[in-house]
Amino acid sequence: MADRPGYDPLIQAFSGMASVTGPEDGEPCRVGVPVNDFGTGMWAVMGVQAGLMRRSRTGKGGLVDVSLLDTALGYMSLSLTAAAITGKAQGRHGLAGPGGLVPNEGFETADGVLIITAGTDAQFAKLCAVLDHPEWAQDERFNTAGGRHRHASLLRELLSASLGTRTRAQWMELLDARGVPNSPVFAPLETLENPQTQACGMIQAGSDGGAPQIRLPIKLDGERFLRSSHVPKPGEHNHLYLNGANPANKR
Repeated sequence: MADRPGYDPLIQAFSGMASVTGPEDGEPCRVGVPVNDFGTGMWAVMGVQAGLMRRSRTGKGGLVDVSLLDTALGYMSLSLTAAAITGKAQGRHGLAGPGGLVPNEGFETADGVLIITAGTDAQFAKLCAVLDHPEWAQDERFNTAGGRHRHASLLRELLSASLGTRTRAQWMELLDARGVPNSPVFAPLETLENPQTQACGMIQAGSDGGAPQIRLPIKLDGERFLRSSHVPKPGEHNHLYLNGANPANKR
C-alpha cells in the first residue's frame, strides 16, 4: 500500500482505532485530535535519538523509518492483542474504559460529566462512603472486582442516581478528600482557564498580541523551552528559500 495516501483519519479507520472509539450504541468515531500525526513525529524523534546514541558508541549511522500505520498499530496494541487471543473484537465503551475495571467511566452530575475511576476494592469502598451508601461495598455483588464487572449495569444505575444529586464541583471536593480518582470532562476553554493548566506553564502568550502558543511538553532542569518566534505571516520567510538562498546562512 506504499502508493496509497496516508492521512490520520484514514489510518484511524484502517488500524481499527475508529472502531473502538465512540459510544457503545453509536457509530465508530475518530479520535478528536490527529493522534497518529503527532505520535509519528514523536517516534521519529526517538528514533533519531537512538540513532545518535548508537553512532556515538559505534561510529555507524543509520536510517530511521517511521509511518502513520506503525504508530497506530502500536497504540492499538492492547486491542489487537486481545483480538488475536480471543478472536473477538473490542467494542466501543464511550467514556468507560475497556476491560473489567468498574466503575471507570463518566457519570452525569447536576451540572456536567465527571469521570470516576475506582476499580480497586479500597477505592470502591471510599466511593461508597462518599455517596452515603457504605453498604454497597459489603454487597456480595459489588465487593470484588469480578462482581462489579458482572453486575456493572446495576452498579452503574445506582451510582448514576446518587451522582446526579449534586454538582460536579461538590462531588470533586468530596471525592478528592477521600482519595477517589476523578476528573471533570472539560471543554477546551475550561481546560485553558483551569488553574492547573496555568500552573503547568504550557501556554505561552503570543508575540505582538497574536494567538497564544502551546509550548513543548518537556522540561529540562525544571525549565520549559520557549518558542522564540511568532507565527509567521504569509510569505514572511520567502526570502530565505527563493532564488537559491540557503536558510542556514540567513540565521
